[in-house]
Amino acid sequence: MGIRMERKHWGEMRELLEALYSNDVSELCWYFGLPYSGTKNRKINRILKSDLEYQDVKRKVLLLRFASEILQYFYSDELSEILDDLDLPVSGNKDEKILRIVFSDMVSPRELLETRVTDEIDEIYSDLFDEENELTRNSALDRILHHFDITDVETEREEGDQTGKKREKLDLDNLKKFLETEEGQTLEFKSHKILGRKIDIAKILCAFANRDGGKLLIGVSDDRTLSGMKAKEKYHEDYIRQIARFRCAPPVPLTFQVVSSTQGDVYVIEVLRKKPRSTPFGVKTKVGGTTYFVRDGSMVVEAHPSELKDIID
Repeated sequence: MGIRMERKHWGEMRELLEALYSNDVSELCWYFGLPYSGTKNRKINRILKSDLEYQDVKRKVLLLRFASEILQYFYSDELSEILDDLDLPVSGNKDEKILRIVFSDMVSPRELLETRVTDEIDEIYSDLFDEENELTRNSALDRILHHFDITDVETEREEGDQTGKKREKLDLDNLKKFLETEEGQTLEFKSHKILGRKIDIAKILCAFANRDGGKLLIGVSDDRTLSGMKAKEKYHEDYIRQIARFRCAPPVPLTFQVVSSTQGDVYVIEVLRKKPRSTPFGVKTKVGGTTYFVRDGSMVVEAHPSELKDIID
């Protein structure tokens, strides 16, 4: 069975695959039915079905097949970046930014969801994830199980901050007040174009979290006029939350609201002040490190090492 995946689905797929199989690209390609031959530690790898135990592979691919279908909720990176990161060959029309993933004939994702095979999922994850890397393991686990609706991650959406402050319901009048205010320590305006820049969003979220929290308004131009964005609330809320959870370490607590007007929609993302704060919030880098940012007035700047100890309560 073939699943056609547009470019917009591949950004989160790349992150999911990196979390699951970051140490073995050849194994990853096999699971997804992609042709592969190349070198690893100066040895040629050719992936054949007989190389792996069929039942074990079948269970893993079943879960990953379901994961591929839920990726419609997420925003994307460019196809070229994905291919470069994973060294994946393309099956399909590259010019049309469409890739094809071929799976074995298995139980459909809908049947998988209906059967609620939680024990099976737990067994799969015990095989898939590095037990010594709890951060990666839990993040990837939450990424999929959130969509199975068998965890309580949704409760985060309605919580107040750590000080007991209730979530503020915003309307158009509230939005107008924000637009009359200059950007500063706790307020940032960005046009809808920032939605294509995950790292920039992560930097803003972490910088707010490392101070006293703050609000990021997406859909507002530099002159504080609405940029005419048309909201895709569920799609982009999940996208922002994935950045806060998987691009930031530790995950940044936030609330997400949409305020609509005739001039366009605005996403109001409030980073909550976490107390106590036992560690600074950092942006994960591609080489496995973490970079820390803070607010300096209306700017996001990299934190000086001496500032890090001041961040911790």
